[in-house]
Amino acid sequence: MEKYGKKTRYKPGKILEFPDFTLEYSGTSTVPWPNHATFKFTFHNFVVRCDGAVETVSWSSGTGEIWPSEFFCGTRKFFLERIFSEVVEWKMRDDELVIFEPETQVTDRAVVFVKWTGDEKAKEILDGIWLEYREGADGSRWKTFFHGTGPKFIVRVPYAERFVWQNWEKPPEIQETHVAD
Repeated sequence: MEKYGKKTRYKPGKILEFPDFTLEYSGTSTVPWPNHATFKFTFHNFVVRCDGAVETVSWSSGTGEIWPSEFFCGTRKFFLERIFSEVVEWKMRDDELVIFEPETQVTDRAVVFVKWTGDEKAKEILDGIWLEYREGADGSRWKTFFHGTGPKFIVRVPYAERFVWQNWEKPPEIQETHVAD
């Protein structure tokens, strides 16, 4: 059983079973650019089967804007990502995808402050972005890094708020942010 919000490998003929539907890669199709231009779009097509309904969802990088493709299973909305995922925040292999529900997808981000930043100042800064956070650090850094920096927090970033996070001008008190492991 495949999991939402995680990288999944696919290939033609392989049926991926998710908790609410199945997904099968059915290959590519090419669509010409309007006005007889020589440029063409290549779409990667997937067949979704949910509660007896069959739908084709097509993903393309189009003109280079990499964005998820939307589809529905009943009344629930899902997104399909290829090449780069905002959810797992990694460039993916050509045979990988991520399926997620935008309303339920949350990414934990580690926020590491510089050594001279006090706990109260760190909390004041995080209170200003209106996202849920807690004290703590992830395990992806070594002890020297851990002891050589200031307060550490985990910030919960819902998918709908990702642009708030991405466009937030981090103050100089923040040494680094990364996806928490």
